[in-house]
Amino acid sequence: MLTKVQDLKRKNYQDTLKIQESLREQVLSNPSHEYLILVEHEHVYTLGKNANSSNILNKACDIIQTDRGGDVTYHGPCLLYTSDAADEE
Repeated sequence: MLTKVQDLKRKNYQDTLKIQESLREQVLSNPSHEYLILVEHEHVYTLGKNANSSNILNKACDIIQTDRGGDVTYHGPCLLYTSDAADEE
């Protein structure tokens, strides 16, 4: 099986999430497809289901509620994120 790398460079979190969700649907409909997403975001905090907003250090950043578990996660420039397109739950 060949893994396709999607290098999104720097992209905002919401746009990246839409791309990830689309790729995930492709993987679910055809399991022989695999994608690895590489991305760097603008400054943003994501809040998981168990987030405590007092853990946000910089309230001037965008703050996005997600349906994932966990607390608060910072995403920003110079931090490279990788994600398997099927690993979204």
